[in-house]
Amino acid sequence: MKLTKPNCIGSDISNLSSFCFCLFHVLPYINQAKYTYEEIMGYTGHAFHINVRVEAIDKWGPTMYDWDGVIPRGLHNLGLISKDIAYSGYHMEVPNVLNNSIALIRQSIDKGVPLIMWEPLGPEFGIIYGYNDESQSLYVIDAAIEGEIPFDRIGRGDDTPEFYVLSIDEVINRSPNDRIMGTLDLILKYGLTDAHDTWEFSTGLPAYDAWIIAFNNKKIDFYGNSFNIQVLKNARESAIGFLNKFKNEFIKEEEIELINQSKNSLIEAVKLINELELLFPYPTGGNPREDLIRDKAIQLLNDIKEKEKSALLYLKILRDNKICL
Repeated sequence: MKLTKPNCIGSDISNLSSFCFCLFHVLPYINQAKYTYEEIMGYTGHAFHINVRVEAIDKWGPTMYDWDGVIPRGLHNLGLISKDIAYSGYHMEVPNVLNNSIALIRQSIDKGVPLIMWEPLGPEFGIIYGYNDESQSLYVIDAAIEGEIPFDRIGRGDDTPEFYVLSIDEVINRSPNDRIMGTLDLILKYGLTDAHDTWEFSTGLPAYDAWIIAFNNKKIDFYGNSFNIQVLKNARESAIGFLNKFKNEFIKEEEIELINQSKNSLIEAVKLINELELLFPYPTGGNPREDLIRDKAIQLLNDIKEKEKSALLYLKILRDNKICL
């Protein structure tokens, strides 16, 4: 059983947030193509995320965030109920995980809905759009590659032992107020504080402190540092676009003004991120261990953190005011 292949390769949608890239290309199959990429990034909270690996700021930071905490809640903000099968540190001996995931894949494809999977072809999210029981294989695609993989490839990527398969199971109606509150809660949880329960990664405003520590310790990964900057820039530019549309969900002038103030702070943050990008061009990465460049980068990271803190606090005031109504 094979669905029409998603139009991923050559898409003009950024895959720097590969989950949101995949979701954008899955939504038309459930008649939800009304959402722009910026709206998907915003309602799921990804536009306001920062997630870094504290030791070296390598390429894994932007992808190894709290999937179980972020993704179902973000989908719910879009009026989507999902089913997923996930297992960190997966190996073939874990009972039932592979068989259950194949059953979920068959069920979803038979309903006409592709699934999102971690690392079908490379270290990012991709899409499953078909299966072949005779050859025991899946038809998969991501932003750059397409192909067939055996059933037992799930959770056995070349780079990470992470098992994750997700299906959109149901579309529901959410009230505007529930969508607004759910979105603000998700943005603030992973924006203001470090929501990770592991020392290895840091998220929210504390992630900037971890980034600065890595610079001071001269442990910055050249490629990873420049990649993190690209992901951060894409996210915050998406956040600005999202807030431009999000304000249309409000009527009161004081609420719209809070969103505009948040957006203006993010515009200033993006200007600073652009300066950071000039220091560490992607993918070569510049020289993050040279003292003068390092000192400039640390100052920029501190300034970006303050602008983002301001943007998030405006949204926190908005959320707190909504509760009091």
